[in-house]
Amino acid sequence: MASQELETLATYERYYNAGGVRTRCFEKGEGEPVILLHGAGGHAETWVRNLVPLAEKFRVLAIDSLGHG
Repeated sequence: MASQELETLATYERYYNAGGVRTRCFEKGEGEPVILLHGAGGHAETWVRNLVPLAEKFRVLAIDSLGHG
């Protein structure tokens, strides 16, 4: 369900190299950055419902911790 929601939110899914390990990030909006980090055992989709409201005023980045997502 979360992946389908992301498609309809016009959210960008990007991958970054962090110390030689590839990790995923969802990005939306413009302005000052707000970085959303999930808890242990979680994934970036945890923040799907928060992306749109926050992106109205901020550049939101929901980042998967290394080894998650």
